[in-house]
Amino acid sequence: SLTETSANGSYARDDSRVAPHNLYVSIRSLYREAARAGGEMSAPEPVFAFAEELEGRSKRVRTASVMFSFANTAEWRWSSGRWVRQFAGAPLALDDGEALAVDNVLIQEVVVKAGIGASPDVTLTGSGRAWLLRDGRVVVGRWTRRSLDHVTAFTTRQGDDLQLKPGTLFVELVPKETGEVTIGR
Repeated sequence: SLTETSANGSYARDDSRVAPHNLYVSIRSLYREAARAGGEMSAPEPVFAFAEELEGRSKRVRTASVMFSFANTAEWRWSSGRWVRQFAGAPLALDDGEALAVDNVLIQEVVVKAGIGASPDVTLTGSGRAWLLRDGRVVVGRWTRRSLDHVTAFTTRQGDDLQLKPGTLFVELVPKETGEVTIGR
């Protein structure tokens, strides 16, 4: 395993940000380190299922709101063939001025407890509700993960794999206890 300690030259800290949210890595450098260490270089098993066309049950939607807490809500709006993140009623702009827009938004309801410092402790094992936003539609489903050694499975209510549109993905982890997901037409 290549960590900040074992592959120090591949990692850097941004002093303008608060730890632990200031750690960055060079993927190219990590590949070089892995090759030197004789590491496994094959691609991992796919985490998500993809399909060009959405099949199965879905509903046409235009907005989605993910409330993490009373004071923190993320909003998404279907616009020009993509899901656009909203901030204060307008598209959220990235550093280059472009709106944050993705092909898929996957919302996963998880158990969240207070963690150390400002970071929450998120439980990513077990099961819960899931929502996939793609193509201006929502597919309601579930997620399951037996242990941290297993990959999370995202399925429809009928038990089929949730099929993401090939392209970009944003994952929202919404707290089961304090969060709320509202899907709008």
